[in-house]
This record gives sequence, C-alpha cells and structure tokens, in this order.
Amino acid sequence: MALKRMGIVDNYEKIRELSVAVVGVGGVGSVTAEMLTRCGIGKLILFDYDKVELANMNRLFFQPHQAGLSKVAAAAATLQNINPDVAIDAHNYNITTVDNFQKFCDTIRYVIYYF
Repeated sequence: MALKRMGIVDNYEKIRELSVAVVGVGGVGSVTAEMLTRCGIGKLILFDYDKVELANMNRLFFQPHQAGLSKVAAAAATLQNINPDVAIDAHNYNITTVDNFQKFCDTIRYVIYYF
C-alpha cells in the first residue's frame, strides 16, 4: 500500500501481474528481490551462479543454515516464506558465458513478450 500512497502504483493489483528479472541475488539483488516480494510482485526470475557463504551473512538476507546452497535456491525458499503467492523461477548459472547468455536472453525475451 505504501507504493500507492507514494504515487508509484496507481493500481496495486497490477503488481501481481508483473514479472521482474533479478540478475545476481547477492547484497543488492537479494534485498531487491525481498522488497519486490513484499510489495506483491507476481513473478520473480532470479539469476545467480554463486553459493551462500557464511562469510557473507552480515550483508545478505540469507540464513546460516543455508550456507552451501545455491543463492537462487536459498533465495527462492526465503522469498516463498515471505510471500507464498509469488512465483519464482530460479536459474543457477553464470549468464556471462556465451552459451548461457543466449539462454538468459531467451528467458528474458519470453518474459518481455509474454506480459
């Protein structure tokens, strides 16, 4: 509701129809994904190839028992606990390699044209 009061969203229900891709669910990406989830976004598409490490707990939203998991798997679990209505599509690969970049573009292209 805060987004509506701030004039960012006219029709709050519209947010549930939107999809957002988050590339990298580390320090900034994890907080972005969390805020979008709390705002009621319809779908999140997460991309990251890294694992959760205990050394990063001070700046990430992950929990110690998630150490060793892929960041996208841990993020998906945490975000589903926050808002079970959000659809999460998690991709655990490095988008900067030639083969994976094409896969990433195909995923994003589908989202852009689908909605």
